[in-house]
Amino acid sequence: MAVAALLAFTTACSDNSTGSNGSSNNPQSFSVKGELSGYDHGEQELYQAEDFVDLIDGTINADGTFTVEFLGEEAVQEALKPLSDDSEGFVSMYCRNAVRENLDDGHQFVGLSVFNFTYGEETNVGGIGLSSGAPNRNVYPPSSDFRGEYQVRWIYSTHEATISEECDSGSGGTEEVEIELMEGWNEVIFNVSDGERLRMYTGERPSEVGWTLET
Repeated sequence: MAVAALLAFTTACSDNSTGSNGSSNNPQSFSVKGELSGYDHGEQELYQAEDFVDLIDGTINADGTFTVEFLGEEAVQEALKPLSDDSEGFVSMYCRNAVRENLDDGHQFVGLSVFNFTYGEETNVGGIGLSSGAPNRNVYPPSSDFRGEYQVRWIYSTHEATISEECDSGSGGTEEVEIELMEGWNEVIFNVSDGERLRMYTGERPSEVGWTLET
C-alpha cells in the first residue's frame, strides 16, 4: 500500500466518548464519536488491528463525522499480551519493570492510538488520532519522536489496576505513571511536552488535544 507523505490536520468539531476516562459504565461496551472538518475522502470503513486481530469497528462518513466501537474481550482475546520490555509483549507503558512487579499474574493488555482507513485508486492509508499534533502510528512510548506534546491512546486491560510509579527513563530524565485502569478499554494520555519528564495518566484531556487526520 502506498502511504502519502503529505500531512493534513484538522481539529474535531465535536467529540463524544462514552464516559469519563474514556470508559463506559460497561467496560465491554466502549465507543468514540467525533467530527473532522475538511475531510474529503468519502465514506470509509475505519479499522485497527494487533497481530491481525481486529480491535475496532467503525465508519467515517463523507461529512467527516465518525463513530468507532471498541471490541470487547472475546474479540480481542488473541491480541492480549503481558507487559514486557521487548516487542513480543505489550510495551506501551512507562516504568515497565516497576509496573510489572505490582501487577496480578495474568494481567494482559492491548492498545491502539490511531484509526486507519484506505482511500483512492492507489489504496492510500489515512489515520485519525487524538493528539495536540499529527498522529504518529510508528512508535511506542517511551520515545522522543511523538508529534505534538500530548497524545491519547486507548489501552485494554484484563484487570482493574491503580498504578503510581516514577522511574529513571535511562536517558537522564524521568518517567511517571499515574493511571487508574478499569477492566476493559481505558483512555490514557501521554504528555511528552517536557522531554526530561515523560508522563502517562488517566483523567481529563488537555484543552490542546483534538482529532487530527494524517493522509
